[in-house]
Amino acid sequence: MTSHRVIVDVPGREPGHISCPRGTSVLRAMVAAGLRHLPVGCRSGGCGVCRIRVEHGEYTLGRMSATQVDDTAAAQGVALACQLFPTSDLRITPLRPTEATTPPEENP
Repeated sequence: MTSHRVIVDVPGREPGHISCPRGTSVLRAMVAAGLRHLPVGCRSGGCGVCRIRVEHGEYTLGRMSATQVDDTAAAQGVALACQLFPTSDLRITPLRPTEATTPPEENP
């Protein structure tokens, strides 16, 4: 089975590395590997707690709530890890809930 390497960059922490099998979401692969760099919520694309930004790589997305990730944010690489399926190696950065939708000058 084909798998892709995913690097998870968290400011102030050592990057995490996982192998994500084809057809498996990044969040599911992280949980299976014991990598705790992201919170886990509903796992179905509705709650938004596993919001990330893809810094590099190719991927497909499953169904996500437009309330959590709108088309503009998705076009900028924002996704939910529970609905992120790599088609190449990826580098991702976790986002706080406001970082995907609030301009930087308004973030707390």
